[in-house]
Amino acid sequence: MRQPKRPFPAGLRRFPRNVAETSECRGNKEWTCSWRELAHSAKRLLFAFVVQHAFLNSGMIALAQYGLFISGVVLIIAVVRQRAYSSLPWLAMAALIATGLNLAAGHLIFDPRPFTILHVAPLIPHSTNNGFPSDHSTVAAFIAAAVWFIDTPMGIIAVLAALVIGFARVYCLVHWPVDVVSGWLIGALPPIAAIYGWRRYGSFARHHRL
Repeated sequence: MRQPKRPFPAGLRRFPRNVAETSECRGNKEWTCSWRELAHSAKRLLFAFVVQHAFLNSGMIALAQYGLFISGVVLIIAVVRQRAYSSLPWLAMAALIATGLNLAAGHLIFDPRPFTILHVAPLIPHSTNNGFPSDHSTVAAFIAAAVWFIDTPMGIIAVLAALVIGFARVYCLVHWPVDVVSGWLIGALPPIAAIYGWRRYGSFARHHRL
């Protein structure tokens, strides 16, 4: 098997390329075909990625903690640029729905945060509460979806911000990718429905562009 270009940090094992290379299939005691073993190795590799890319720490920490300010500013600019003030009541209702969905998902599913599983300190201070779904990703996706349909050029910036914020939260070891993706879905769907309602029933005639 070809060796990796960089050595893994101490205590980490190389991840098998496929199940055919695991011990139950090859008779090698080093690997097992257990999904639990594969998941455990993936978690350790996440930590290895952070260790090996420490030069990104400052930027990722800033984005994880303050990235939502970018999304908020983009939303304000989009609404003012397009004079889409009549969309705000619709988006307020959508925000309540997204908040309810987010809370419900958190009560139904408990997902320990990466730093608690890996027994390491996260890059940003954080409690050990439920990590599912990612609140930051929910808010960022909510804004991105809303802005996309109000002002598409600004929407591109909002979408990029949501993607980067989600990556930063994973990089800082406070969320798993599934937490972030779930947050994106929960955050994006309500504003899409709200913008549809606004276009169809709320001052649509005054917004010929939409």
